[in-house]
Amino acid sequence: MSRSPHMYSRRASPAPVRDGPMAMVDTSQLNRLKSGKMHGLWINYDHKGTLEQCGNYILGVKTGAWNTYDSDGSPNSTGMYENGKRTGPWMLFYKSGVTNAVGMMKDDEKVGTWTVYNEDGTFKKTVNF
Repeated sequence: MSRSPHMYSRRASPAPVRDGPMAMVDTSQLNRLKSGKMHGLWINYDHKGTLEQCGNYILGVKTGAWNTYDSDGSPNSTGMYENGKRTGPWMLFYKSGVTNAVGMMKDDEKVGTWTVYNEDGTFKKTVNF
């Protein structure tokens, strides 16, 4: 069975969120389609209701800041999209929430020097791409 891209997206109520990381977001503007394509702020959940990702689309193309989450809801990554591709600074996280790696992306590829950290947050190494 093919799934629509927003199958697990929750259609939010029209009331604004009053607390949490999305405080004061007008939820009536979430997960909207324009010309049949995802457009605006999208917040996606898995089939268990756990947050998977949130960010913006412009006519079906990822753009701007995006955050992804592991199956337990812990942060997985945060960074920017431009024309549907990861571009600019990105941070990756361990399940504990500690930063795993920090670096730059260009056209979905790691570029330049990435700094990698141990799970306790101490410096591990740098890697050049």
